[in-house]
Amino acid sequence: MVEAFFGSGGPACTVTNVERTCSAPTGEDILAEPLSRSQWRVIDRRLPDNDAGSVLGFIEEKADASGQLFEVLQLGQGVRWFTFPTLVEALNHFSAAPDSSTRGELEFSSSHPQASR
Repeated sequence: MVEAFFGSGGPACTVTNVERTCSAPTGEDILAEPLSRSQWRVIDRRLPDNDAGSVLGFIEEKADASGQLFEVLQLGQGVRWFTFPTLVEALNHFSAAPDSSTRGELEFSSSHPQASR
């Protein structure tokens, strides 16, 4: 068994010859990388960029009859879909903390303004 350390916390992942088990990221571990003005890739900064496991999912801003919403495609054991009223709530979905008051600051890539989303 090998433990991989990324970031300031404990091991992000434990790797065996059969599977990799990762602890859930905190808000401080999550980064939203813009793909377009309305789409973001959500990554776990504890893992190397070339590790496919670093991609937690995607967020897309959409509008429907009730107004603006943010659709989340979560990767992991299968693919799951969720919708949230704000971008911050969509990002918080990827965080390990069950209560937003205990989450760290979520970070957006500097190449895309967070604006009022």
